[in-house]
Amino acid sequence: MAFVTDNGPPGGGVGDNDVDGGPTTLTSPLIDLQGTNARISYQRWFYTALATPDVLTVEVSNDNGNTWTLVESVGSTGGAWEPASFVVSEHVPPTAEVRVRFTACDCPNNSITEAGIDDFLVERFTCGPCPTDVNGDGVTNVLDLIDLLLCFGQPGNPPCDAQDINTDGAVNVLDLIDLLLAFGTACP
Repeated sequence: MAFVTDNGPPGGGVGDNDVDGGPTTLTSPLIDLQGTNARISYQRWFYTALATPDVLTVEVSNDNGNTWTLVESVGSTGGAWEPASFVVSEHVPPTAEVRVRFTACDCPNNSITEAGIDDFLVERFTCGPCPTDVNGDGVTNVLDLIDLLLCFGQPGNPPCDAQDINTDGAVNVLDLIDLLLAFGTACP
């Protein structure tokens, strides 16, 4: 089941149920991205019969639809479904009031124009603890290296469970390599 501008009756005329005038708009419910970010993906289908400026626009808002930022403007997809996606923070700062809007318009009203949206998906980015931040101070640095070296060669259980970065049951050279690869990075 997809959102489509209209499905005409079997045997109906080509222009009986297309978008005329417009715009025809589909707006998502609120998406709470407070404190995180997300990739929004969807399948889009857009058809316009003439070489007119008819387009399907995709916009994102972070203030419950008071203002909108253009994500993309799509001409005809040639009657085929196409996958598309975007990362919210690349267009607006994520908030608790994110919405996505799809708009199709036959403007001017001089062509056959139809649109469809399907498989709308919000994939929130989740950040967990940083395993190389052994002491939990928010950065992988020399203090974590010292803590790891104090437990080097020990089993990865208390008091050395945090130092077993790769959770293989031992604090060893593999944990040291992981820590050194992340050295100097801040943890989310």
